[in-house]
Amino acid sequence: MILIQPFVGLLLASLASAVVAANETEIEKYLGDYRQKSFTSCFVGENNEMSRCDVENLLAIERKSADSFHVSFIVYGANFHMCEMSGDAIAKAGKLEHRYFSENLSGGKLACVLTLELDEAGVILKADSNMSCKSWFCGQRAGFDGHRFYLREMEK
Repeated sequence: MILIQPFVGLLLASLASAVVAANETEIEKYLGDYRQKSFTSCFVGENNEMSRCDVENLLAIERKSADSFHVSFIVYGANFHMCEMSGDAIAKAGKLEHRYFSENLSGGKLACVLTLELDEAGVILKADSNMSCKSWFCGQRAGFDGHRFYLREMEK
């Protein structure tokens, strides 16, 4: 029994290191710049006619340290209204999470939480359930909750 305990401890430590390394490797494939061609409705011309205008949604994810990342995005909505946000995120259970605190709120309280869900197809932007991220970072006719960037849209 005494000989088995050190072996079990080493085995558990090795497994924990392998899980951390696997998570870091999994996140690595999402790092980079995404460019997503899209369109928005817009008013053009002297008569303000409704038209379709081309836009480009952007997402950038870069590693700062082992579990810290910098994220930024621009997502367009109707009539060139947009959401724009950037900040540092931490890795949590296969996701990246950015917490925005505002000095405009008493005591610098938490204003919103942005989660970047990582799946086999790419990255999904998820806003907090009370929609405070939208009110802080989006124009009136724009939103980003559920917006997806695909791995194939990443610049190589």
